[in-house]
Amino acid sequence: MDGNCQFHAVADQLYMWNLNSNMSHDELHSNVVGHLRDNPNTSDGSESLEHFVTTDFSTYLHKMSKTGEFGDNITLKAVCELYNTQIVVVSSNPDFSPRLVSASNQYDHGKPCRRSTAVQWK
Repeated sequence: MDGNCQFHAVADQLYMWNLNSNMSHDELHSNVVGHLRDNPNTSDGSESLEHFVTTDFSTYLHKMSKTGEFGDNITLKAVCELYNTQIVVVSSNPDFSPRLVSASNQYDHGKPCRRSTAVQWK
């Protein structure tokens, strides 16, 4: 694993569902970090995303901007905001139930919903 699995999987699904034209995982990664840099608060503006990371937000962004850095829930939410979609995360880990990621944290029947499968649990 090179750490880019989330960005590979999401770029693939965005292409498959015609939400973007064959964007590379590197381009998606860069777009997500840029979006987070420009939008450092939750989508409703009520909280700083810094409350959801273990470092200050500029350190998080610097680390996240490096190729090979594993994506997280914050980057998935940024994808949802950028591409007006929802993502269902599915894992082969039997202890991990599928979960919805969206900008609002609620299922929106009016938005497309994508499934992202990134890596096999071992």
